[in-house]
Amino acid sequence: MYHNICIPKMDSRVTETKIRTGIENTQIGHIIRYTEIPWKHDDANKKVLMSFEWNKEHAQYNQLKERLDKGGNIKIVNDTVIWHVYIVEEWQRGFKMV
Repeated sequence: MYHNICIPKMDSRVTETKIRTGIENTQIGHIIRYTEIPWKHDDANKKVLMSFEWNKEHAQYNQLKERLDKGGNIKIVNDTVIWHVYIVEEWQRGFKMV
């Protein structure tokens, strides 16, 4: 089972490797597809879109998936930064958060 997810605001200096490592270190799943979209009028930030395959064996799988399915977000702490992750409804022309 997978979801299309996004981090709607991310410092543009954060690398793909750091994001992938930060999410995958939680062991909640694996990133299958990764895309960055720069903010229109703000070069300091970007949006990150990912196709994400869940680790169904993770102790919090059901709670995290349910929170996203109900339109909420999950928070991933990486170093001292908190990333807010949402489900993406549309992947093609940009994205629309649920």
